[in-house]
Amino acid sequence: EKGEGTRIGKGYPTEWCMRIMKEICQGLTSLHLSGIIHRDLKPQNVLLTSSGSVKLADMGLSRRLAAQQSSFESSAAGGSCGWQAPEQLVVRDGGSARQTKSMDVFSLGCLLHCLATGGIHVFGSNLERDFNILRGVSDTSALTHLPELRNLVRAAIDRKPARRPAMSAILAHPVWWDDETTLQFLVDVSDRMELEDRLSTASASTPFTFDVHGDLVLL
Repeated sequence: EKGEGTRIGKGYPTEWCMRIMKEICQGLTSLHLSGIIHRDLKPQNVLLTSSGSVKLADMGLSRRLAAQQSSFESSAAGGSCGWQAPEQLVVRDGGSARQTKSMDVFSLGCLLHCLATGGIHVFGSNLERDFNILRGVSDTSALTHLPELRNLVRAAIDRKPARRPAMSAILAHPVWWDDETTLQFLVDVSDRMELEDRLSTASASTPFTFDVHGDLVLL
């Protein structure tokens, strides 16, 4: 999807595209909060209703975790070629690997890149995707002009499952912020940096500490 106004033709996702991507993230978050791993997230399993809402489909390969369970082992890898996380490919090829919610996060990263770039897969063409996924060879250059989204995709497709963000962190990512939220964040950061500079300057001439209530106390 191309952007509107001054961004037409520059590869910026429309508001509609951003909404679709966020709703996919919200749907996946709901599954994970219910202890369900989808295990086959890909474009074909994302449906749009007549009202334009997103529905995650084809739960045939999904797996519900037991209470207090965060991972499982299975001889069935789940997923589809080109959209599986590295650990799923290891299992598919006869190896052993713990399967977690982070598998969905990896597939989500691939899906978000595909949606934001009009169909470009972050791991290349059909024939090379699985090979590149196992080697960790990706190309996010199509998102160079979208640094927040590029940062999110790179984090989601990390080869190491433990380094991929949880869905709660993905929904809180700056990529979803509106202009007002972004401006407020910048103001808050500026205020904090100014305060730290003042305290640093003051400490050079006037030693101080903080009491148990967090109040400034001169020494």
